[in-house]
Amino acid sequence: MALVLTILIGLLITRNSASYGDTTTEIELGISSYLKQINQVPQLPIRDRLLLACEKWSVNCHELLVTMKCESNYREDAIGDSGNSIGVFQIHLPSHPSITKECAHNYSCIESYALQLFKRRPEAWTCWKNNFN
Repeated sequence: MALVLTILIGLLITRNSASYGDTTTEIELGISSYLKQINQVPQLPIRDRLLLACEKWSVNCHELLVTMKCESNYREDAIGDSGNSIGVFQIHLPSHPSITKECAHNYSCIESYALQLFKRRPEAWTCWKNNFN
């Protein structure tokens, strides 16, 4: 959201500057540089992000990795339970009406919700029950 706002402000300033004869602004150059940096930073694999998250949320890393490997094979685009369970954490949308399908598919969006749930109720995941119960 902040990035979109920054781009829009840059475009507005660029458009206004153009009417005064300026062709390139410092903000426009800054936005261009920022976008190039974002595209060059590799995204950590989901498994690595899960390892970081288990430390952050104080959950058992072994149990979390085994469960998510079983549930989704660490895939954000995983769909199960006839389309009702979505993403890396296989969030069962009918059981979690506050979570959107888009959020469940996006690791960054769903991490906090899913890890807090995993910490309180790991048995909510069938794979956890099958492996650790």
